[in-house]
Amino acid sequence: AMRLESQCMAKEARQLQGHVARRAGVSRMTLYRRFPDVGSLIAALASYLDARHQQGHWLGEVKPG
Repeated sequence: AMRLESQCMAKEARQLQGHVARRAGVSRMTLYRRFPDVGSLIAALASYLDARHQQGHWLGEVKPG
């Protein structure tokens, strides 16, 4: 059961990376070279969103004040 769950999670991770690559307009291999695993991709995304939030931008809008 644990092995099956692990295989399902790996498949979902590959699908996520493929989706991100398509949305970014790059090949999956380009994405894999920059972000070798889902953890590194999510960490980069979190860092990017945090920086945007700190600059006062959130979801494409500037925070009031």
